[in-house]
Amino acid sequence: MPRWLIFGRERGIGRRGLTEPVAVFAGPLTIKVVLLPPRDPESEGAVERRNRFFETSSFVHLGAHFASSAGFNDPFSR
Repeated sequence: MPRWLIFGRERGIGRRGLTEPVAVFAGPLTIKVVLLPPRDPESEGAVERRNRFFETSSFVHLGAHFASSAGFNDPFSR
């Protein structure tokens, strides 16, 4: 389970603060939602590069199964 989710200031997430549905989703999961600073293309680019990595990394496409979140996170801690 991620500790935080990073978003730009999309309308569905929140432009001036989190929308109620996002807060309700994140609250019970104890996930911190981080909103990027407005008009900050460098931050947006960093997030998009990380997302692209996760979308194209080989273990996701191989249909890997993980017994726990620790097993999933292990390759990233090396």
